[in-house]
Amino acid sequence: MMSLQFDKWFGSWGRVYLPDYTPAETGLDRFVRYDKPVDFAGKAAALVEKVAGPKKRLPSLVVDAGMPTSSRGSRSGWTEP
Repeated sequence: MMSLQFDKWFGSWGRVYLPDYTPAETGLDRFVRYDKPVDFAGKAAALVEKVAGPKKRLPSLVVDAGMPTSSRGSRSGWTEP
């Protein structure tokens, strides 16, 4: 499952997704039921952020296939297609 973190940007709680980020900042807001009939912690703030958009984003890393990779200044390999 951890390999999907890089392949499909399926992060895991505690490693990628932390309480420091909101669902909109991580791109997980599609799983939030904003129309839920009962209030939940942070619902008002989540609705405001949904309308205004997140102030920051947790980015994923996109690497072109066939590019050289380096570690500590020296070439260490190539990305695979």
